Amino acid sequence: HNAHVSSSHLVDAFLAAGRRGSFFVSAHNPIETSDHARLQPIVAPAGIARHATHGLLCSGAMCDQHHYSASLHPPKARVAFGSTFYEYLGAIAVFGDATDEAALLLEAHQRNLAKRHGVHVACVTPDRNGALVRRPPATCASLLAAAL
Repeated sequence: HNAHVSSSHLVDAFLAAGRRGSFFVSAHNPIETSDHARLQPIVAPAGIARHATHGLLCSGAMCDQHHYSASLHPPKARVAFGSTFYEYLGAIAVFGDATDEAALLLEAHQRNLAKRHGVHVACVTPDRNGALVRRPPATCASLLAAAL
């Protein structure tokens, strides 16, 4: 599919809503090498045309698939990446004051982070005057804990 959303897109959408609240974006399921099942080789068999939108090589059923399959896709080399990528983004928004329901959602978000080896990549919380502020990812965990 071609709906690739980044953490910046999510934060911008939250800020554009113009509502008071807190917003946490996290990345889950680390991808550290090219042998991860979510990654497919860029090089396809001979005779396959380039994708019109993003230039990757694919053909018909091979385009827009989400998992590598040795029976469908060409072989791929195992390459260790210099940094970690993640399989998907998760986000939680709490509008207004914290409620019991919001606390349960935030706790579930924390558990999911631990279960899926996730990390915070962005967060927005109100400052002392109520203005929404983008916070450094390193501070998101403590801000989430304070919101509970």
